[in-house]
Amino acid sequence: MHLIDSLTLIVRDNVGNESKLKFGVEKTFGDRTVLENPINYPNPVRGEKTRIEFYSSRDGMGTIRIFTISGRLIKTLYLQNVRAGINSKEWDTRDEFQDRVGNGIYIYKIEVTSADEESSERTASCMGKMMIMR
Repeated sequence: MHLIDSLTLIVRDNVGNESKLKFGVEKTFGDRTVLENPINYPNPVRGEKTRIEFYSSRDGMGTIRIFTISGRLIKTLYLQNVRAGINSKEWDTRDEFQDRVGNGIYIYKIEVTSADEESSERTASCMGKMMIMR
């Protein structure tokens, strides 16, 4: 599988002259599911919620599991409709018992299983980290 996209670069000087240059970008994944670029924002989290974002090469479904720095699972978020491209899920910074988690560093693991049965590697994962400072 491959995705084709374009990137347009616009440059202006101080008197308003403008130049545009358009690039074609192609990314090839073969027949496997790929997850990339996990990020959450805001980071550090200072309020009561954060949005976790990632890129998936295929449609599917999955989970985001959030762990303490010592490895204890505190929350599982379910991803029902992952689409090829950029996906996101909001977390309200509550654990499985609906208690607000404390200040600290947390690790999250995103796992997606592709809906495409012809894929050689249907499940992919990636990890990220966040800090909560209230």
